[in-house]
Amino acid sequence: EELAFQKSMAENKKPVKADPPYPLSSIDREQATLLSTPLKDHTDQDTLQFILGSRPLSEWDKHVEELKAKGMDKYLDLVNKAYQDYKKKK
Repeated sequence: EELAFQKSMAENKKPVKADPPYPLSSIDREQATLLSTPLKDHTDQDTLQFILGSRPLSEWDKHVEELKAKGMDKYLDLVNKAYQDYKKKK
């Protein structure tokens, strides 16, 4: 059964491309952690509230604004810069 499953997966499924690499320096890694932790916590909490219906989806724009206030744009800039630097070195 296992071999049949593996064969069907190989024949019928296409692998998902991995996310592009964005290696960070130790300083950038620390900064990314400081920025990403509150973003992840807030997103996890709001996702649960959206799923349970205690926060309506009509507040999605407010959710995004809250993430921006928590440093989402800084985090994305940091990761995008690391990715661009990686592409230049490659």
